[in-house]
Amino acid sequence: MDTGLPKSAVSRPLQQLDGHEFEHFVADLWSRRGWDTEVTSQSSDKGIDVVATKTFPYPKKLLIQAKRYAETNAVSGPELQTYASLKQRENVDEVVVVTTSGFTSQAETIADDFNIKLVDGETLERLVREMGAEDLVATYADGTDISSHAYTESISAFDSSEPTTVVAECDLFRATLVGYEWVTSSDPDVIEPTEFDGPFFAFELTNLVDYDLVLHPWEDFTVYDDTGQSYTQSLGFSRNSFFPGDWQVAQPRIPAAGTAKFVFYVGGVNSAVSRVRFRNTTHLLLEEYDREADGISRADLLQKVEWMLYLSEAQKDALPGLPPELAAAVK
Repeated sequence: MDTGLPKSAVSRPLQQLDGHEFEHFVADLWSRRGWDTEVTSQSSDKGIDVVATKTFPYPKKLLIQAKRYAETNAVSGPELQTYASLKQRENVDEVVVVTTSGFTSQAETIADDFNIKLVDGETLERLVREMGAEDLVATYADGTDISSHAYTESISAFDSSEPTTVVAECDLFRATLVGYEWVTSSDPDVIEPTEFDGPFFAFELTNLVDYDLVLHPWEDFTVYDDTGQSYTQSLGFSRNSFFPGDWQVAQPRIPAAGTAKFVFYVGGVNSAVSRVRFRNTTHLLLEEYDREADGISRADLLQKVEWMLYLSEAQKDALPGLPPELAAAVK
């Protein structure tokens, strides 16, 4: 997501943090990506600043080293060498080094040799912007007490002149809410339903894996109102494969490493919407793949993933309505 903010609005405040604050910022950022995170004790971190874990759809553990450096001070090869044995020594899935600067060519070679994941300042900047996490940067830049900063799965919006965007992410795909509108109409242009009275959610879905994905909206998506009542999309709505503008409504297919537009509608909602949950099995489409040649296991075929997206009244008010071509079809 491009917020229109200058690069310095993200990178410069992070470089002004002290090392301990930057560790907590990285922990919070990974928490927003769906990880449970813990900042280690400064006196006994063993070269580990943040431990990040997931239990769903299977247990996974990351060790993250946070390097808050000036832009001209790249992380060196000898520094990377100290983390080379962490993966085996600590029995973890990945070791990640995050910095506000960059990495020397020697560091990149060592990282490649030992499968250490690198996140440089430019990538960190992009990650913050795509997640809409500029508010988190602003929180730390304002000097808020980091010990009381609560982790959250919701991605709230930075206060800027650009439209608010709300993002949720799991291991397989990212969902960016690009439009929200309550629609009441009795003669829409689409085939079915023949009338609408409820919220529409317009998502841009980004595939994070190398295989096509297909979602099942009437099974996988649940909307909650502010009383806790849950609602799902009716199966009858799936008779439309697409709405105008290539908006998918049946079983949205997200091409490998690509994006798709998906609109989701729920009728009969009795109160203001407060949450959207995705939880179920996301199916990989494999017609174009040779399972054996491409190394696709049965576990790859059916992966259970989950996210919860929270919507405050302020966020809903700030979000744009439905895109024009979509609004014209349903109103």
